[in-house]
Amino acid sequence: MQTLRGVGIAIGFIALTAAFVPVQWLALRFKFQLADTLPVQFARGLCRLIGIRVETYGRPCRERGVLLACNHTSYLDMPVLAAVIPVCFVAKSEVAKWAYFGTLSRLVRTVFVDRERRSKAGEQRDAIRERLEAGGTIVLFPEGTSNDGNRVLSFKSALLGAANSMVIDASGQKRRVLVQPV
Repeated sequence: MQTLRGVGIAIGFIALTAAFVPVQWLALRFKFQLADTLPVQFARGLCRLIGIRVETYGRPCRERGVLLACNHTSYLDMPVLAAVIPVCFVAKSEVAKWAYFGTLSRLVRTVFVDRERRSKAGEQRDAIRERLEAGGTIVLFPEGTSNDGNRVLSFKSALLGAANSMVIDASGQKRRVLVQPV
């Protein structure tokens, strides 16, 4: 029975993704508002498909230009977070090369960082800053790796510097980037 369920989930995942990819590509290509909301619907469908019920405690910040600082406990963090609000992720550059998941990552506008080339940290921080200044919500896993979630590892602080910038809020006023712990 477990095998049958697994096959059903795999088929459902492929079907859901096959519907998402071309529509999201077009939405990005032509700068439709759908490019922000479709990934949320995709993530919600994915969570439903694999049996994850998402519950939030507190209220996610809905302001423009927010950096979400999160513990990274599994690869399920991405669909769970994306199912709540429109977000972009920061991921290691190797993810961009992964078959299938690299394409999905690019379609949800992931910012890829090269963790091996410390000299690129400033450019990568600036790429995150640009996304924040454009009003995006960015998910950063400041520990730079996943863990069991029972403790907080030391932060890789270079990319947190992206929070040291100004954004325009909904009322047209300049303010600092908000950082929300998750």
